[in-house]
Amino acid sequence: MPKKIILVLVPFILLGTIKSSVAQDIFSYSYRSADGLDTDVIKCITQDSLGFIWIGSDDGLFRFDGVNFERYAEGAPGNFFKEFVKTSDGKLLGVHDMGVYVINPDIQKPTFIPLFVGNRSISDSTIWYPKHVFEDSRKRLWISEPQSLIKYEKGSWKRYAFGPEDNTTSFVRSFNYLDLDDGRLLMVSNPGNYFVYNETTDSFKRLSSSHHFVTYDIKKIGDRILIATDQGIKQITLTKDKINISNFEIRGIDNSLEYRHLQLLNEEQLIVSGIYDNTSIIDLSNDNTAKKLSTSEMFVNQSYVDDEGNIWLSTQKGILLLSLPEFRKIELNKPNNYIEALVTSKESEFIHALRSSSVWKINKMTEEPSLLINGDENDYFLSGVQIGEYLYLSSGYKLIKLKGDQIVDELNLQNYGRYIFDVVYDSISQKIWMSQESFKGIRQIDPENLSHESFGSEKGILTEISGIKVNSNGVYALSSNPDHYLYFKPHGEDRFRDVSIPFREPYRVGLVVDDLIQIDDMFILGSNYGMFVYADGEINKIEINLNFDNSAVRSLLLEQDYLWVATTAGLIRYGLKTHEYAQYSESSGLPVNTINKECLIIDQNKLWVGTSQGVAVTDYAPSNEPQKTRKPVILDFVANGKSMNTSPGINHIVPFDSYITISFASLLFPTNDMEYSYNIGGSWSAPQVNNQVNLGDLEDGSYNFEVRAKKTGNYHCYATRYLTSKMEKRRQLLLTMLVEERTKELNKIKGRLEGMVKDRTEELEETVNQLQTTQNQLIQAEKMASLGVLTAGIAHEINNPVNYLQAGLYSVEAIIEEKEMLKADPELEEVVTMMRTGIDRITNIVKGLSRYSHGGEQLMESCDIHDIIKTCLIIMEHELKDRIEVQKELNAENPLIFAHDGSIHQLLINLISNAAHAIENTGKIKIGTENIENTILVKISDTGSGIDQQYLDKIFDPFFTTKAPGIGTGLGLYISKRIVTEHLGQINFESIKNKGTTVLITFKSWSNGDDSEKESVVRG
Repeated sequence: MPKKIILVLVPFILLGTIKSSVAQDIFSYSYRSADGLDTDVIKCITQDSLGFIWIGSDDGLFRFDGVNFERYAEGAPGNFFKEFVKTSDGKLLGVHDMGVYVINPDIQKPTFIPLFVGNRSISDSTIWYPKHVFEDSRKRLWISEPQSLIKYEKGSWKRYAFGPEDNTTSFVRSFNYLDLDDGRLLMVSNPGNYFVYNETTDSFKRLSSSHHFVTYDIKKIGDRILIATDQGIKQITLTKDKINISNFEIRGIDNSLEYRHLQLLNEEQLIVSGIYDNTSIIDLSNDNTAKKLSTSEMFVNQSYVDDEGNIWLSTQKGILLLSLPEFRKIELNKPNNYIEALVTSKESEFIHALRSSSVWKINKMTEEPSLLINGDENDYFLSGVQIGEYLYLSSGYKLIKLKGDQIVDELNLQNYGRYIFDVVYDSISQKIWMSQESFKGIRQIDPENLSHESFGSEKGILTEISGIKVNSNGVYALSSNPDHYLYFKPHGEDRFRDVSIPFREPYRVGLVVDDLIQIDDMFILGSNYGMFVYADGEINKIEINLNFDNSAVRSLLLEQDYLWVATTAGLIRYGLKTHEYAQYSESSGLPVNTINKECLIIDQNKLWVGTSQGVAVTDYAPSNEPQKTRKPVILDFVANGKSMNTSPGINHIVPFDSYITISFASLLFPTNDMEYSYNIGGSWSAPQVNNQVNLGDLEDGSYNFEVRAKKTGNYHCYATRYLTSKMEKRRQLLLTMLVEERTKELNKIKGRLEGMVKDRTEELEETVNQLQTTQNQLIQAEKMASLGVLTAGIAHEINNPVNYLQAGLYSVEAIIEEKEMLKADPELEEVVTMMRTGIDRITNIVKGLSRYSHGGEQLMESCDIHDIIKTCLIIMEHELKDRIEVQKELNAENPLIFAHDGSIHQLLINLISNAAHAIENTGKIKIGTENIENTILVKISDTGSGIDQQYLDKIFDPFFTTKAPGIGTGLGLYISKRIVTEHLGQINFESIKNKGTTVLITFKSWSNGDDSEKESVVRG
């Protein structure tokens, strides 16, 4: 069953090297019982050698492939799971109350072998209610029981009993162990008593202790031994036969509360798991400063760090997956964070971020931002360069020169044009070049005295310039003219020449060339139509990825054998030799996908990016090679509804007319950051996030299905998974015979063929019936579209007489107001009130019909979801009244969404209509709204007949319906799903047969002041 993912952004501090002023979002994904788990109480999590995530709960064992949760009852016969343990010989152990099992990973059918059979009572042949397993440095296993423990070594085991004072009070913990540096084994019981194992006497010696705390975990972190107790995290030291316990000071959390688990994240950071919102990362190198991970009051049992560094929290309210993005954001503390340019030099200690009316300087080492210039309404900072200790910035039609934080000179070019763009330094001529809006050409500026010279038509440039590039060969000027977009002036010469090759259709209209990179005799151009290569007298489009190919390219940056491409759809690092690419987006930590011109800098092993919502930075060295995306696994191969074995080496033989569904996944999490491509006919498909492919038109023959995956971020496709299938005609499968029994076999074959003809005839008849049904449904859908047009016309025609009635009623009311006698007549007043009510009702109904039937261009605008709900209820009133009670709980404080008004009306009328149809006689429909973070949740519940669980996975399929033939088209929920998807929302159903159904729709809230995706009004 598809999972529901909830994305929560949590302000956080960069992991690895913590800096107090740098914010980093943690992407949080919540999985609960509604997403496929049978319980919300999660005890432990691990990842196997194939990449699958295993979950131990109080209701059994589950495996997660990133999309579906699958329960394995045979892996936990007693249901109550305690922990996972990975041993030095590669085994994965699962501990539950009925034993310890070895989990053998397999894509299709993992197996579970009892290592120790358990029991809830003590015996000599079984282990007793196991709690915890520890492998010591001698590769022995120690199994904790409630009041005893077992040593397992070389195939045999021995039990050690302890007194009542060491009996555990915990469901999941009793005895914990630690290998000491001197080779001894330290053990602590849950009540807080300490023991050392004596190898010679094969016994445990009790140690004296300064304090006793209920203890849940013990870990050696560097040179410190820490324990998680019912009264906080403590530190212990061992001196001969005594344990000294002291407080472990932690800044930022309450360290007097209960903590259950300690997990090392890296050499300097520790995850502590506990109650309420105190689950945190402790920076051991920064005065033990804590940064909280849990976003609300929750009880975290354990934490787990997977192969990619993601953090999984096992809580009493499900699973919380915390994904740490590569980029961290620089907080500039201003409402408008549209970055126009980033400016620096190799010698400078600052990155300068230019915004419309302010300039910030960001320390390259500490990443601390500070305000350099706070401008006024006359300022508009768009571009700049840094030359030595001087900073040159364009502000509107002025070029200002700064030294430190002081303006030392200024050049006013108001008489020559408007805004100044593209301020570029030519280190060979030691001059500044710049372009200016409404000026055909560019200007050369002397940085010493700001004197300037024009290079216009008299010097070879005939158009307004959109970009300037300087390299060792000379100066290049770029424009938006498809025939004259590239001008070149070699160093030492005094005139530009037009070296353009005309663009062809469809790229000529509205073309803007923003940037250029030269590699030998080849140019790569960045434009609003994507990237182009200019070489050998031709210009051709560069295709990398469908998501990026048609996005505007704002900046290009060459770095050894890689090309960085900044677009309106994110950032790409493209291998010029390998043609592999890594992609970065909001899921990589960028504030937004739109990256601006002059907003890419690699400096001091850091990559700086300026976007339409702020600045982001990541640690980066030119030698950084992309990471390998995990080789995908084939999760399922289904032919004609039957699941088949996907183990390596299996050759599937199926009828040539089969309908095949292949599901696959690369087990890196979260899996929604993954793209897949497949190849079955000689060419690779375009990358897509869907991890399933449907094949229904394969001819007979042999096929090799290949699939590869690539994760967002610094990853590339690494390994391809193969699956071999053979499509054979059915008659070829049947013509097997022995010569000596020819006649007998021919008769058998004849009978089989006749049966096949009969079966085929029945199949064809069924197909014809299905086609007729589908045709009727399509006709009905067309009728519904025509009905929308008719409804719009009727609404328009009704409006005219209603307007007359309204005008007449206004006149009547005016006359009554003037005539005292009429004004005093209560019957007349009642009649007028009834007329006014009737006309208002007609007006509201017509408005609702007009909005519902509105078609044409999908104009997205700010919509009030509460107004839409009220309008839909007016339209539906005739169907609801006298039979169904409607309860409204419209609690969203911000009811605005950015949407197409008519589509949302269509969506809600579909869902309210479905709810009404599900109620046979009388019942209730409840409609509610609420804001959750930056989203709005619409919840529609009914007391109807409900939906069978077997149908819940199919309700969004086109033409699927459980209604009688001729009733409904089966398109309502398919269209509803499409509308929600087009609005970047989510829709989910929860239903109980004979009790009712609830539909949950989530949209992103809209704020009137949100300019995150708007372009600069100056750049146009």
